[in-house]
Amino acid sequence: MLYSKRIERQAKKEKLTVDEKAMADLMQLGYSDADAYLITHQEKKLYPDEHVRKQIQVIVTSIEYIRYIEKQSRIEKRSSVSVAGDIESDDDFVLPSKEELAKEMYRVARKLPANSKERADVMMKFADLQQMKKESVEEEDVIHYYLPLTCNKCELYEKAKGIRQKSNKHPH
Repeated sequence: MLYSKRIERQAKKEKLTVDEKAMADLMQLGYSDADAYLITHQEKKLYPDEHVRKQIQVIVTSIEYIRYIEKQSRIEKRSSVSVAGDIESDDDFVLPSKEELAKEMYRVARKLPANSKERADVMMKFADLQQMKKESVEEEDVIHYYLPLTCNKCELYEKAKGIRQKSNKHPH
C-alpha cells in the first residue's frame, strides 16, 4: 500500500522521508526515539541494536529533522495558547533561527557518548551551521525617486519653461 499524496507532499516539503516525518510526529506525542523508529521502520526490527541506534542518531541529528521538530513544537505551543483553539496552517509557521538550530544540535550532541562517531558527526554539523552565521549579507544601495504629482509642479519643468521663455524673449 502507498502513502497518501498529502503525507508525501508534507514530508517532501520538510525534506524528510515519510517514515522520518512519522517518527518525528510520534516523538512529539511522547514516544521515545527508539520506539518511534521501530514503529515507523518495521523492516529494521531484526537489525542489530547497534545498527538501529546509529540509524536513530543519524535521523534525529539531521538539520531537516531538527527543524521539523522545532516547527512542530512552536505550532503546538501556539495552538495550546490560542483562545480559539484553532490549529495554524503550515503557512503560519516561522523557521527556527540559526541560533535555535545550533542550540538544539549542541543539546543533542551533549547527550551522546563523549568519544562516539555520532557525536563527532553532530559537532561537525554544528560547526557547519556556525559557518552559516559568518556569511555576510551585502546590502544593496537603495535609491528613492520622488516624482511630483503633476508635471507643471516639477522643478525641472519649471526651470526648462523659464529657460524657454527667456530664450524666446531675447532673440540673438
